[in-house]
Amino acid sequence: MGSSLIADLPLLTKAPRQEQFVDRPRLEPLLSELQPLTQARGNLQGRLEGVRRKEEEAREAYATDMASFDNWRSARSATEQSSQNPEVIARVRQLDTQLDQQRRLSAERQGLERQLGDLQSRIDTPQRQVDQLQAEAQTRWQRARQRAEGRAFVIRLLFVGPLLALAIWQFRRFRGSDQWPFVWGFLLFGLFAF
Repeated sequence: MGSSLIADLPLLTKAPRQEQFVDRPRLEPLLSELQPLTQARGNLQGRLEGVRRKEEEAREAYATDMASFDNWRSARSATEQSSQNPEVIARVRQLDTQLDQQRRLSAERQGLERQLGDLQSRIDTPQRQVDQLQAEAQTRWQRARQRAEGRAFVIRLLFVGPLLALAIWQFRRFRGSDQWPFVWGFLLFGLFAF
């Protein structure tokens, strides 16, 4: 019972929460400014990933078609059939089309990366301010938590100190008597409670 009473003593004071120390009037406008920017960044990153995927697929398709064309051209030069010249031209045009698609996708990717960089630079300033406000709140919260722990320690000391003093007095007074075991119990209770 004594240990549960001592354990509940810190509940006499409420422990501070970190949210209490955030400067809400300064934080709210920054968060409302950041929300659409971060959504736009997410959308841009999704589009950029899609373009990168398409660019990689186009590159792989071109490499496959080029290898096929090289093999076919080697076989054609070995047979030297001039009747296949229109097919050579058609395959070259197909490869040129694929190269154009790669260039277009590369230009689109570079444009999206530039937009993403510009957007990130617009996000950086308010994000640094939000981080600074949260760091300041963290510092104030740590100090308040230390003060709360100090108050809990003082409350425990005020409650247990007289018991400890009484236990020490009884220890000195009844050391040689037949009530000696009870003194040890009282002393141990006082020490453990503290």
